[in-house]
Amino acid sequence: MCIRDRVSGLVFIQGNAGGDAFSSYSVEYLQDGVWQPVVTLVPVPVSGQLASWDTTGIPNAITVLRLTVFGVGGEQAEASVTVDVVN
Repeated sequence: MCIRDRVSGLVFIQGNAGGDAFSSYSVEYLQDGVWQPVVTLVPVPVSGQLASWDTTGIPNAITVLRLTVFGVGGEQAEASVTVDVVN
């Protein structure tokens, strides 16, 4: 997704989460200043569909999706994208 892509309904989140020291990953979205889970602590590396996100219960708004990948030694890396939820 590009910055400010419009999304609605069921959204399939694509990406990569893995690496030599991979432990798990989470996908979250920001709503009213609080991170809400889409999927949490998935222990399997993925290259492709990371999660499916049902936006139908989310108010129309610009929000941020965040992928966090955790390593076995406690390291973490994040990537985020801004999207416009329009249902």
